[in-house]
Amino acid sequence: MTMRLKVVDAETKAPVSAGRRILRNIPWLLNWIEIFAFIITRKRIGDRIAKTDVIAK
Repeated sequence: MTMRLKVVDAETKAPVSAGRRILRNIPWLLNWIEIFAFIITRKRIGDRIAKTDVIAK
């Protein structure tokens, strides 16, 4: 909220449920892999799993 970002469904761009927001944050348990993947692909593993995107509000 501080950065004015919003998590939305990758296909429909509709806001996602709390469950999908939690699902997309589970890979942070593997910090270094998640960070490395983001640097290479510019998309988090969690976003790929939950099929979400982060957009500016």
